[in-house]
Amino acid sequence: MLTTTNLKLNKPDISDKYDISLFNENADIIDSSITGISNAIAGIPQHFNDVDKHFDDVDKQLVDVDTRIGVIGSTKVDKTDGKSLSDNNLTNALKSGYDAAYTHSLSTHARTDATNVRNSSVNGNILINGTDTCVYSHPATSGYRHIPSGGKAGQILRWSADGTAVWGPDANTVYSAASSSTAGVSKLYNSLGSATDGSVTQKTVNDAISSLKKSVSDGKALVAAAITENGKATAADAAFQTLADNIGIISNLQYNSGYTQGKASNSTAVLTTGGYTSKVDDDSENDLYHVVFYINGKPLKDIELGPRYDGWSTRIYERLVNWSIPFSI
Repeated sequence: MLTTTNLKLNKPDISDKYDISLFNENADIIDSSITGISNAIAGIPQHFNDVDKHFDDVDKQLVDVDTRIGVIGSTKVDKTDGKSLSDNNLTNALKSGYDAAYTHSLSTHARTDATNVRNSSVNGNILINGTDTCVYSHPATSGYRHIPSGGKAGQILRWSADGTAVWGPDANTVYSAASSSTAGVSKLYNSLGSATDGSVTQKTVNDAISSLKKSVSDGKALVAAAITENGKATAADAAFQTLADNIGIISNLQYNSGYTQGKASNSTAVLTTGGYTSKVDDDSENDLYHVVFYINGKPLKDIELGPRYDGWSTRIYERLVNWSIPFSI
């Protein structure tokens, strides 16, 4: 079946039978097209408003362009015949620098033969007319050198050369021992010396003390042995007070001197010669001699010796008195 060009409406042929569905289809197509036209007509005022806004924007942009054109016109550079424009951009900073240079050129300057002196980045140097010049150099000879860099805990400065020190470990130093003629620092010389000028003159302190203790001990032993031999038993390691007491005891055990005429002089046992004699006759042949033992001041026993001319009694007398035979109580 044929259709229209634009809306594609059905075009029945004269020979076609009438079909109500075709009529309805054409009506729907026409209704849809009319609705679209109506909506488009209703939106036309809004489109006009949008057009007005666009024109306003264009007007503002034209004003801005005009302003820019005015600025360009006020800052334009005139082209001078025979000269070309430079590609360099003269910034404000460069312009200020050029102005300062121009102002400086108009000022009064120093003499042309003056020396230009400035600081140098090198220690001890200055710049003289642009040349780095040394004006001070620290002496490097002995006595002027600085402490070297480096070092760490436990290290000290050790001699390396004249006026030179290096960091090194704090090691112990071993010294030789002293001798009888040369002083040392590791220990005292272990024998007696002869010098009296402050150098080593005797044994080490420990050895000297030990020797002193032994000497005292040996001396006590000898004294104790002597006391024991003379009648009072005494230990070799007895205290000094004990030695003194025992010496007092044996000092009073006298056999041939210090008799007391019948009376003891202290509370210890005493052996004395009594002063008791018989009546002496003219020829001295009846003389009697007595030996008296005392304990705590009381006579213990009286031994009577016969006349001097009696040989046996004379011998007893000599053994008890003259020969000082030890006697223990």
